[in-house]
Amino acid sequence: MNRAPGIYAVSGGGTEELERVLRVLLAGTRLPVLGRSSSGTGFLEVRAPHALRVAEAGRRGAVEAVVGLDGQLADCAKSCRAGAAVLAARAGARHLPVLRRFGEAVREGRAPGHWVTVMALHAVEFSVGMLPLLQGLLYAEWRQSDCAGGGLEAFLRESAGSLSALPALLRPDDHESRGDIPFRG
Repeated sequence: MNRAPGIYAVSGGGTEELERVLRVLLAGTRLPVLGRSSSGTGFLEVRAPHALRVAEAGRRGAVEAVVGLDGQLADCAKSCRAGAAVLAARAGARHLPVLRRFGEAVREGRAPGHWVTVMALHAVEFSVGMLPLLQGLLYAEWRQSDCAGGGLEAFLRESAGSLSALPALLRPDDHESRGDIPFRG
């Protein structure tokens, strides 16, 4: 049986998939001012695992589970404002049912609407693999750091340690949604 590659098959070795992920996640929005440091502190321990749990619940359409997960993150007004801005930009989009229903929960005050939660749901709605999602989130945080300079190549060079740790966060059986990009530091 000849199995055709997925619609967003990843080419080997470049930055093409990460660039696509950034276009998908950030289309029509600006990078939020999250105030993160360049060290990635908390990303590998908190935000990356959170994004993976949200994506899993989002794939199942379990909006109430997403609401619960979102409420577990530490309160951060900047993150919630950034999440609200993305939700407002996507409000009413019929082709984004999980994101739309989560947006309703945020407007009703049942969830804070953190940016990382919104981005994880957005990635699910657009069939973004989990590894590129994490890479895209890390890139967004890096862009907000005081030390960020240069483009995507500078990010790959300066974030090598964090990038190489991301695959270990993925479940071994999650290969269908990984969208792996080989990283060569």
